[in-house]
Amino acid sequence: MTATRGWALAAGVAGVIANVLLVLFFAVDQPWRPQPHGTGWLGPANDVVVALQFAALVPLAVALRRGSLVGVPAMIAVVVLQLLLVADVLPFDVQVFFVTAGIAVVLGWLLVVSRRADLPRAAARLGTAVSLSYFAGIALVLVSLLLPSGSVLQWAGLALGAAGFLAFGAWPLWLAFEEER
Repeated sequence: MTATRGWALAAGVAGVIANVLLVLFFAVDQPWRPQPHGTGWLGPANDVVVALQFAALVPLAVALRRGSLVGVPAMIAVVVLQLLLVADVLPFDVQVFFVTAGIAVVLGWLLVVSRRADLPRAAARLGTAVSLSYFAGIALVLVSLLLPSGSVLQWAGLALGAAGFLAFGAWPLWLAFEEER
């Protein structure tokens, strides 16, 4: 097993677990509701696993070289911000803005790596589709801000962006299994 494959496996497994925790957090805990549900631990657990996911991406990005000068600092920023949130040093309202920006930079890194690095063809195509889905979703949401709240365009943008974001968590697994072939 190459070092790149090992880091890809670690980032991918953590990414899938983080996605499951995030979906459960919103589906079960419903953090917008005032009464506690006993599942409030799902959010902080997701935050810790996301920190592990992005920490495992750092050596992968360094090994892939392309775009690492921008991608690695963004990955490290996401790790630090997630840990500051868990440690109650940063409030969510502050942290979420910077983490979202860091994730967008990392998805930009994924696009660069998918287009320019020497990746297996299927992993490169998936990486391109994942990052373009995420950015297309953001673009649709931004355009939909000109429309009434809850517009079809807004929901389409949210769905497309969320699909790209969630698929990003699993992309390193695809890379790891493609490298094995």
